[in-house]
Amino acid sequence: MKVSELIEICGNMLSLNTADMSGTDSRALKNAFEFVFDEVYRNYALSIRKTVVEAAGGFVDTTAYKPCKVLSLTDEEGAEVPFRYSEGSLYTARSGKFNMCYARVPDVPGLEDEIVLPANISERTLAYGIAREYCTMLGDWDSASQWDTRYTQSLRAAACKTSELRMPARRWLP
Repeated sequence: MKVSELIEICGNMLSLNTADMSGTDSRALKNAFEFVFDEVYRNYALSIRKTVVEAAGGFVDTTAYKPCKVLSLTDEEGAEVPFRYSEGSLYTARSGKFNMCYARVPDVPGLEDEIVLPANISERTLAYGIAREYCTMLGDWDSASQWDTRYTQSLRAAACKTSELRMPARRWLP
């Protein structure tokens, strides 16, 4: 599904005219999409990657990787290495090569780009979040609260494992 199609669905859910993508409603919905897309990937669906980095003087430059969160930093033997965050870098007490496991937020797609979502997050979940953000931008707190309830319930349902939903078969007791 394309971003423009999702914005059109949100416009229909909110009873807006989104036929003209240059209108103020469409721009506000696009801004809401960018916020919700970022929120979903930062909080619910981390895109985890691993790479080998080199620390020169205890300084690891991470600007090329654009991590939103560094999950672990290990040496070549697999032992954890303590580190400290800084803008675009990490500081460690040692120098050398390290394995960095980090979460990265994908680039926000444009209007005519396809939305790539994790398997457990649906377009409808994103639409609920966009509607919530749009109503919040307008100051319509009652509608924003209703959309927030749907959005959080949808995210909670996506977080449930399917194995938790299955019940074992009934058996006769001896």
